[in-house]
Amino acid sequence: MLGLATKSRAPWRKTAIVVGRGVSLSFTAWMLCDCSTPRTPPASPLPPLDPAATAVRLAERRLDDPIVIAALLAAGSAPPSQPSAWDLDALTVAAWQLRGEVASARRALDAARAGERVAAVKPERTLNLTTELVSALAGLNPWTIALALGSTFESHGKRKLQTERAAAETAVQTTDVAAALWKVRAEVRTALVEGELRRRESALAERELSLRTDFSQWAPPRGPISRPPRPSERGPKGKQSSRESKEKTRAVASPPRSVCPRTPSPPFPSQP
Repeated sequence: MLGLATKSRAPWRKTAIVVGRGVSLSFTAWMLCDCSTPRTPPASPLPPLDPAATAVRLAERRLDDPIVIAALLAAGSAPPSQPSAWDLDALTVAAWQLRGEVASARRALDAARAGERVAAVKPERTLNLTTELVSALAGLNPWTIALALGSTFESHGKRKLQTERAAAETAVQTTDVAAALWKVRAEVRTALVEGELRRRESALAERELSLRTDFSQWAPPRGPISRPPRPSERGPKGKQSSRESKEKTRAVASPPRSVCPRTPSPPFPSQP
């Protein structure tokens, strides 16, 4: 009976061993699939900060820069051939390509979009191979090799929350880019209006100067303005004439006197 039981159990053990090996190989292949996924190459590092080079680059900004021309062509507008042909829309497109705050806002938006893509990716599986020196006895292999496979399982909607958070950050950065673009357009419009006002003020000043010049050529020249002599500069005759003028002024200012003769009052009657 024992021999029959042993013979009957032997095929099941072989089957279990084969199934276990197959499951192990399948799990190993599944773990290694993600490890072999090709990745995009990392972006080139940003150059170090150099204030002198930055100042030179800002001073060399021009409206005929190839970046500005390409942006105008992409927007469906031909580059202006003359400086006076630059309108508000063309200057706005040029400012969007040359202003530093716009470039910074765009970089932040690119970083937020990359973070959103990363948040939606499943955690990578890990494969670790470790070695350890156990003993140095003769006839035995002193090294022990261990192979470890690891995988992270996220629960309770953790990945969904990370994706929503990254999407919200992208929305915020998109709003910041729109605000930066609108701010730059408002500054360009203000500078354009101020330049037009100064041009008109200069034209009015030149017109006024021309009119004044024409009037000075048409009007007869005026002689020197003489002032009246001072009392100390007058002679005796001048003093007498001034006294006479004062008397005449006093006579005119005083009220006229009556020229009628005064009649004598009648005597009082005598008392009896």
